[in-house]
Amino acid sequence: MLVGEIALAFWCGSCLKGVYGDYREVNWMQVWRESNGADSTHWESPGNQAILFRGYYKMHMGDFYAMKGDKQKAEECYQEALKEFEIYPGKAGLSTFNCYSKLALFLSKEKKYKEAEPQLKTSISAAERLYNKEHAWVSKLMWELAYICDKQKKYAEAIPLWRRVVEIEQKGPNSYSYTVSDALVREANDCCKLEQYKKAEPLYKQALEIDEKVLGANHSAVATVLYELAWLYYKQEKYSQAEPMYKRTLEIREKVLGSNHSDVAAVLDDLGKLYKIQGK
Repeated sequence: MLVGEIALAFWCGSCLKGVYGDYREVNWMQVWRESNGADSTHWESPGNQAILFRGYYKMHMGDFYAMKGDKQKAEECYQEALKEFEIYPGKAGLSTFNCYSKLALFLSKEKKYKEAEPQLKTSISAAERLYNKEHAWVSKLMWELAYICDKQKKYAEAIPLWRRVVEIEQKGPNSYSYTVSDALVREANDCCKLEQYKKAEPLYKQALEIDEKVLGANHSAVATVLYELAWLYYKQEKYSQAEPMYKRTLEIREKVLGSNHSDVAAVLDDLGKLYKIQGK
């Protein structure tokens, strides 16, 4: 049986265990021997097939420990799998990329942003090399890298990453999608944090256009973009432009959330401050 088939059989069997909550130990050396007609000691051999099998085994065990909630063991398994793939001739290509990506996304989810950042950068380089610079995997990993840059307040580093996500997604079949509008809003938010207001305005407007077309004029996501745009105008003392944005935000949120919701109260408070400045 080929290594890919062994890995697939292992993965499928383990998935069933994950679904049914059965995480009992499995004698994978026995699986290895039966599949390869080799003595179980070959499991520890330096041969290429054994290296790849151990790498797959440890990587998938990382998945299942993560599902089980044992975060420490999950991270250890991903790290051990990487060590196996790194010594494989050609560094195992797709396998190494998959493992780097799994580890990076796992670390990001666990809010270990400093540790996740170099793993994500390595994953992006691998994805560009294995696929191309416009591939969906590149977009997904760049989104995650931009997100953790934001979490570390590295806004200047995040902005070009959000821009790349938008550019990649707009070249694909989902050029008008919530993924694009979300990246546009995040890019605009980062511009605002750096007081680059003129750059932020067209980004918010583009996101608003997409959300209205894709989600409908009265969707909560539309209200969120309107609210950000209203704040932007308010910050620049463009009060006559801010007022209709606040009013429309209020209308949508009252309709969607109800008049007693805290998000409605926040808009009313901002609108009151605006009227006070305007002398209304």
